[in-house]
Amino acid sequence: MNTESIDITAVSMLKQIGSRLNKENYYGGILDLFVEQSKDIVPDMLIAIDCEDASEVRYLSHKICGSAESVGAISLARYCRAIQDLSEAEGFDLRLARKLHTRLKKSYEDSLILLFAEA
Repeated sequence: MNTESIDITAVSMLKQIGSRLNKENYYGGILDLFVEQSKDIVPDMLIAIDCEDASEVRYLSHKICGSAESVGAISLARYCRAIQDLSEAEGFDLRLARKLHTRLKKSYEDSLILLFAEA
């Protein structure tokens, strides 16, 4: 786990927005919302991969990617994009998708630890 997994600039920007709005723990609330909306996506994506459902994999990876970038989880967003690109390619590579998903899951967990430490 390293701090290159998160975008400190995005974190700072969200904290500044909270400060300008006079909302204490604004960023923590944003993170809570991110977790609530994303917690089922990672395991659901693995199910879609195992079912060789490239369309669902593409949908789920796209769904989490923008939110991950918004909260500063840039490593997670990169893995989401990689899986999304793979799902759009001709001949969905199941083995590579599982490998990327393993990395995505680890990145998700690591990113949450680092992001909540910043909150």
